[in-house]
Amino acid sequence: MENQAVKEVLEVIEKIKDSLMRREYKDSVFRYLFGRYENKENLLSLYNALNGTDYKNKDDLRINTIDGILSLGVHNDVSFILDSQMMLYEHQSTYCQNMPLRGLVYFTILYYKEIFNEKSIYNSKRLMIPTPRYVVFYNGQDKDLPDKVVQKLSDSFENPKDCDGFEWTATILNINYGHNKEILLKCRVLEEYSLFLQCVRKHLAKENNRDIAINNAIDECVNNNILRDFLTKCKAEVIGMLDYEHSVLKEWEKLCKGYIEEGYEKRQPEVDALKKEVAEAEQRTAEATQKVKEIEAERISEREKIINNLTSIGLTPEQIANVINV
Repeated sequence: MENQAVKEVLEVIEKIKDSLMRREYKDSVFRYLFGRYENKENLLSLYNALNGTDYKNKDDLRINTIDGILSLGVHNDVSFILDSQMMLYEHQSTYCQNMPLRGLVYFTILYYKEIFNEKSIYNSKRLMIPTPRYVVFYNGQDKDLPDKVVQKLSDSFENPKDCDGFEWTATILNINYGHNKEILLKCRVLEEYSLFLQCVRKHLAKENNRDIAINNAIDECVNNNILRDFLTKCKAEVIGMLDYEHSVLKEWEKLCKGYIEEGYEKRQPEVDALKKEVAEAEQRTAEATQKVKEIEAERISEREKIINNLTSIGLTPEQIANVINV
């Protein structure tokens, strides 16, 4: 009985600890708010707002995001399964014509992981799969972009007349404040996220020092109850994420410009150097994470003793988790 109680409490603790240990600057603010285990309520609210549903249980939703498929260093995508649908949500600040192709690649990998590893596609019986839906949340500065744009993969076909009806789409939703008002009103976190981005953009326009501008934007949002709890608790992480995203975008902009001006071969060493830098940063993050795991492992024995003692006086796993302040 005691061993089972220890197991249940440790599961509660591990879920909390796992969410803390995965806080890397590579995640965008969008994925931090909607793509993390501890924020599944936000993702469920966003799904309800888009689909006119009223799901209450966050555990009906299973996140299955794959890192490194769509991004150039910044993770801004979230995928999950709910109600026989496989959803991919992505945030973009630049309008891109290739979203359907990107989505097709992502879903191919998702289906392989979710279906083909367990079932054979060569079986004569039809395999039933979750319905795919791909939504891109756009907050760039293209003032002419309407509330909704549906991009079609067939628009990229060299000879679309020969496609025999094959199609794949990406739905682009403009979430700049003032657009898609109904969706933003139904999902308060998305509305506050839109206001936060607008506020950051406003301060960057009038303040040359980027750090000061972002700090001022965060302070203004906190004072106006915009993502207050999140920005208060995670201010350092938010600044880090915004800085990391800005740095990555700037680096790739410079590289792309260099390719055009000087040609591929001359700029290849810079690409290799950037990849090496990113790899080294990932290694440092992995080493730091491993160190945290080792420290935590040393505490497990003593923690199990405490759990057993608290279990013996009748506390539930959730109560014990609160008592030991995980």
